[in-house]
Amino acid sequence: MRTVADLIAAGASRLPVDNPRREARLLLARVLGRDPDRLYLRPDELVSAGEEELFFKLISERGALRRPLQYILGTAEFMSLEFEVGPGVMVPRPETEILVERALEVIGGRAVSILDVGTGSGAIAVSLLVYAPRARAMATDLSPRALGIAARNAARHGVADRVEFRCGDLLEPVRGQSFDLVAANLPYIPTGDLAGLEPEVREHEPRLALDGGPDGLDLYRKLIPGVPAALAEGGALLVEISPGQARDVADMMLQAGLVGLEVLSDYSGRDRVVLGRRRVKSASGERD
Repeated sequence: MRTVADLIAAGASRLPVDNPRREARLLLARVLGRDPDRLYLRPDELVSAGEEELFFKLISERGALRRPLQYILGTAEFMSLEFEVGPGVMVPRPETEILVERALEVIGGRAVSILDVGTGSGAIAVSLLVYAPRARAMATDLSPRALGIAARNAARHGVADRVEFRCGDLLEPVRGQSFDLVAANLPYIPTGDLAGLEPEVREHEPRLALDGGPDGLDLYRKLIPGVPAALAEGGALLVEISPGQARDVADMMLQAGLVGLEVLSDYSGRDRVVLGRRRVKSASGERD
């Protein structure tokens, strides 16, 4: 029998990742059913043979197979909330928090209606509802599996009564309805770039959530022209993009008649989110 400290060191030596000790500690904590931070308090505790065997099985999944850590743990952190994730949904990224934070500024505590297009794990819709308690949301996705995970995440965070999940393509499930805010984090990686992605992403996350076509913008070309009809007057559209796509996406929004465009940078200073608004009509005509 080996100790907690011995297993963390041995597991870390087999992980080709940026922070192997942290990941080994998280995996051992999962096996032992402990808080990861509390493992430091008893480094000399002995681990049973069965627990050791399971630990090294998870280490192999993470190291040799490069399965995403979040899939192994079954959860990912986003906006300081814990979300269920697994095969069939994309792991929420820190960059997407830029979109949620700006959306919360747009909402400003009002009782608004939200549409999350391509919701995946539900991270955007659920986070917005948690931090905007007067809001209500609808969320669409092509994948019934993803919608099941999203619904469980809504229940996990106590917002299931304020969100409705619908299966279908982009805006089709909400045809004829309008919203104060539309958010979308659609696939935007060019097809030719997929082979160069990290194996955790390339080999395990759903291609449906990654592949944006030849230049990465196929789905935004399909989505954006229909958004003005789905936005209330003055309503906002926020979409996540890959750096280098801001000009093209902004042009799409302008062609669709949206105004007040903003391009927001991520934590590395790269273009990450584009925002546009539907014009507000007044008695004297239209104004931005």
